[in-house]
Amino acid sequence: MSYIVSITRKDIPKIDKIAWDLLEKLDLREKNKKPRQDFVTLIQKFTSKYPCISELSDENIDDGIWSDGPLIDNAGHDITILGLTYEKVDEVLPFLINTANENGFVVFDKQTNIIHRSNDNKQRWIWALAMILSIVVFLLFIPNSIYNLSPLIFSVLGTALTMFCLIQTFYNFRNIQDYHDRVEHGNDMKFKLLAISSIPLCFILYMTFIMNFTFKKSNDISQYGIKTNGTIISTNITKIVRKTGTGKIYYAKVKFITEDGQTIIAEEQINKEEHKNLIIGQQIELSYSGKDPTIVELKIE
Repeated sequence: MSYIVSITRKDIPKIDKIAWDLLEKLDLREKNKKPRQDFVTLIQKFTSKYPCISELSDENIDDGIWSDGPLIDNAGHDITILGLTYEKVDEVLPFLINTANENGFVVFDKQTNIIHRSNDNKQRWIWALAMILSIVVFLLFIPNSIYNLSPLIFSVLGTALTMFCLIQTFYNFRNIQDYHDRVEHGNDMKFKLLAISSIPLCFILYMTFIMNFTFKKSNDISQYGIKTNGTIISTNITKIVRKTGTGKIYYAKVKFITEDGQTIIAEEQINKEEHKNLIIGQQIELSYSGKDPTIVELKIE
């Protein structure tokens, strides 16, 4: 009897039941396929420490840890199956698992029914840093003049990007199939809690980005504001679609001349009542930022 382990590449489902089912299918499809070089290279790394029994002398053959040889013949196309002698399992198995994982492979242990996957903590840290970076960029580094083009779109974009990085920090999904497997077959309380909390988290992030923009805009007007009069040249309505229904965002476009003679056309978000009361061609008081005159605040009574 041998201690059997199966080795595959790391692109297997993260749900164990689906992974074991896939392993069986890979095994059935393996016949008459040529071995791939990455499996050959992996076996060479194994035999560099624990030689193949075909390379041992007759007097050392009993010290061999592999149950058959030449071991290189076990290299497969999508799956490689190796046998260990039971007497050496405690010594060799940790080395085999670590070496396989470090080189991007997954080890299936049929005796314990455990799947040994490679550690993806490095990728999780990258996603965590990306999440922090996205928050910092949207809060601090996008100029008001850019944000003012569409506060809604930029806030939604910042929320979506941050949430995506947050989810990847926890789960590091490789593709959409990973996500579907988790939804359909997973029984992970952490995933369920994250799914339930995603809506309030999205709302909190969205409001944070919107309020930050509003604060920076008010601060700009407060510090660099210059009062003048302008003319309403157009109003428009943007429809948005939510799960709860449709909504509308109202805008007014105003034209004015700055202190240094520049003609500026700026757009400002307004509410429904303000939109109803505005008339094209209407003169209106406003304040604009001397630092960036496209940032305006309309004085609508």
